[in-house]
Amino acid sequence: MDTLELIKTYFENTRHRVYDLDAEKVFRGEYDITSMGRSITGRIGAKIIRNEEILSVSACRFQEHRMSILRFSDNIPMIYHFVNERFEAIHKNYIDIRYILKGSLTMRIEEDTVKFHEGEFLILSETAEHTEIPAESCGYVLNMSVNNTFFNSVFFDKLSSDPLQDFLRQNILFQNRKNHFIRFSCDKEEISQNMQWYIYNYTRECIDRQPGYLDICTGYLVRLFTLCSNNYQFTFSQSERELYKKYLFQSVSQYMENNLAIVSMDALVKKFSYQANFFNHLIIQHTGMTYSDYLIMLRIEYAKKLLLTTDLPIEEVIWQCGYSNKGFFYKKFRESTAVRPCISEPEAAG
Repeated sequence: MDTLELIKTYFENTRHRVYDLDAEKVFRGEYDITSMGRSITGRIGAKIIRNEEILSVSACRFQEHRMSILRFSDNIPMIYHFVNERFEAIHKNYIDIRYILKGSLTMRIEEDTVKFHEGEFLILSETAEHTEIPAESCGYVLNMSVNNTFFNSVFFDKLSSDPLQDFLRQNILFQNRKNHFIRFSCDKEEISQNMQWYIYNYTRECIDRQPGYLDICTGYLVRLFTLCSNNYQFTFSQSERELYKKYLFQSVSQYMENNLAIVSMDALVKKFSYQANFFNHLIIQHTGMTYSDYLIMLRIEYAKKLLLTTDLPIEEVIWQCGYSNKGFFYKKFRESTAVRPCISEPEAAG
């Protein structure tokens, strides 16, 4: 069973508790929603939905211009059918993560109306004023609610770090308050299947809440965001896109330097999930060189370093730099340095 089938089973089980709600009356305090694991407090411009749980999952079903919510209280599923087609904008005191299981989700986020599609992954900032638009949505959406402190600890303590990861961490933690959401999308079937597997297991652990579930869920969160950062395309606010490219270039360059013996354009495509022409454009934008010229430069600079600081034979240097043709290596080395590679720079100067 996958997550979609699991959620559909809960919605279709007639033995579960079902409530019909009017969202306007909920916000006016006419309903007690503590059974939903939530409370409401006032705020200028929008209400705040509060959730004191460290981790929780819920799901939305959109059909016939209406929204239903599936929540769990002490492992007991409860379904809330809202009679409203539109909802008041809200803030939340937690990080709100959405995964579109089937269909599409349309939301109003601050001043923008945004449509998310099946298989996309969304993280909403706690500061973002937002609401769902049921009349323009359909299908099923999984909601993962994560306490801010817990979320921060995952990103600062558990995830690996490189220039791109650091930039993504800053944006996912919404340290730039102009950012209200981050959108992740991927068209690779294998990656999507891995994502669905992690989400299914995370969902089951959150629902069952067996001893140790927090540690297990932490592991799945780390896997989820590692998978996203390595394989998914990101959509940022306009102000962050050029900065993102800068950090992406730094990570691409770092990867190339660390893998000179084996790096290729295909390896970059697989590692960073962009097309080959994107990398060429990215490298030209930041260095003025094509991918091929930039790779030759990195390899020759590394060869010079090895020749000056080690006693490795020239054949070993050539191999470590990623060349198999000694003649081609000699040619490129001379073009770059005007000396033979077996001659150190002090000797050449003399």
